[in-house]
Amino acid sequence: MAGFENVNLDYRHGKITCNKKNVTLHYNTPTGNNKVRWKLGAGMRAGKKVVLYWESGSPFGKFTEDLAKREILGTNNTRKRGSFKYAIALYGKDGKEISRLDPGIQNDP
Repeated sequence: MAGFENVNLDYRHGKITCNKKNVTLHYNTPTGNNKVRWKLGAGMRAGKKVVLYWESGSPFGKFTEDLAKREILGTNNTRKRGSFKYAIALYGKDGKEISRLDPGIQNDP
């Protein structure tokens, strides 16, 4: 059964960090990962909200935020082959952007 690619996000020393800046998903492989779980570390609480901005479309049909688990899920893979660029932005209580990171996703069969 296809599973999640886990991307751990945190905020340290004035910038967003992550354990996997680029992820490859395999939507036609039964045992490959075809969805993403962005886990928000304790440092991300420095901001009021986290926003994902897709620069070239998204490989997901659905996004779910689970604030209790401190995670965002990208599911329902569109099965569209290609490279997808996105940005993760952290905003403060005043509504101003604190930090931004620009990772990517490769969606392959």
